[in-house]
Amino acid sequence: MKKILIRTLAVLIPLLVLLLVVEIAARWVYYQQGSEYPFAIKQMTKEWGKKRKGDQFPVPDEYQNYLNSDEEIRKLEPAFLKDGIAFGNSPFQELRNERTEAQFRDDKGVLRNKPNYHYAVSFLKSRVGEAWDPYLYKDSTPGVPKSAETEDFVKRCGLAFKHSHIDANGDRVTVPTSTASDVILVVGDSVAYGAGINDDETLASVLQVRYPQFRFINASVGGANTTDNFQRLEERLSQHKGHVKGVVYVNTETGFSDKETPEFIVKGLDAILTRENITHRFFVNAQYIYIIMPDLLRKRDEKDLRKFLLWRKQTLELARERKMLVVDAYDVVNLYRQKMGTPYAGFSFFVDHSHFSFFGVQQMAEHIQF
Repeated sequence: MKKILIRTLAVLIPLLVLLLVVEIAARWVYYQQGSEYPFAIKQMTKEWGKKRKGDQFPVPDEYQNYLNSDEEIRKLEPAFLKDGIAFGNSPFQELRNERTEAQFRDDKGVLRNKPNYHYAVSFLKSRVGEAWDPYLYKDSTPGVPKSAETEDFVKRCGLAFKHSHIDANGDRVTVPTSTASDVILVVGDSVAYGAGINDDETLASVLQVRYPQFRFINASVGGANTTDNFQRLEERLSQHKGHVKGVVYVNTETGFSDKETPEFIVKGLDAILTRENITHRFFVNAQYIYIIMPDLLRKRDEKDLRKFLLWRKQTLELARERKMLVVDAYDVVNLYRQKMGTPYAGFSFFVDHSHFSFFGVQQMAEHIQF
């Protein structure tokens, strides 16, 4: 009996170790987030089964208008590298290089936009990747003729292109151009920057049209954290010393971390604004759609959801205590859903899982009044 037990354990233990290795490897490579199942092996087995069933039927003609697998991009990588094409929200890091990246860290570690840079992006009609965070096709040389393979891919899978222009100072261009001496700074990450929308659709541009007595400067950078934002804010306040009359600070979930707590964010911002005697102080709080509409989008882990809702509550309470004018995306979107009488109305605010559409920007700007 003892020998049988030992033999059984000798077989089971290596098998369990092997399964653990496969699970870790699969989750690392394929399922870091967004998996339908808690275990990557189960997800892989399910997808394998779905593929076998799918192979029994011909591919519908309608699918020809979509990106159906990552392999389609991999086959075209030589053309994409030649044409300066990259993909956001995707695993294709090999296409991201100095030519295609719009941001960089300087020798002081400050995250910046590439000066005098113009690029265009298009969300892809895709059946791969995240449902609410689709692959983003990025053209680093818009207007320059591309290879036939690239052109065919875009024609088949792409949607309308949105253009971003960055000026010599590393700020996104605000439209229309203003020569007003009094400056309002818009500072934040890609939400404040306006990822996925045109220059004239960003928060800075919408406010520029509404308040021509000021010059709005979009000093935001995609991928920035709170420390990055504070560094750029300090720099822009120094550059425009004596002319900055207000700051619109856009805080998102990417600004939070174990170090960058609600207290760190609000107290740090308040200290900068108080020192510079900034009179117009707007704190715009934005969240992922999973947080704003948890009744429709249930992919977020419940513990994760509660954590971010707690951080939101703490952050807004602290901001109001310090006399900042708070604009909260959660309230703005849900008031609009209530007004329209359907929970689905909230989707009109977004171009993906976190970035505002032109409509969403306009709605948020309604609550920023000078």
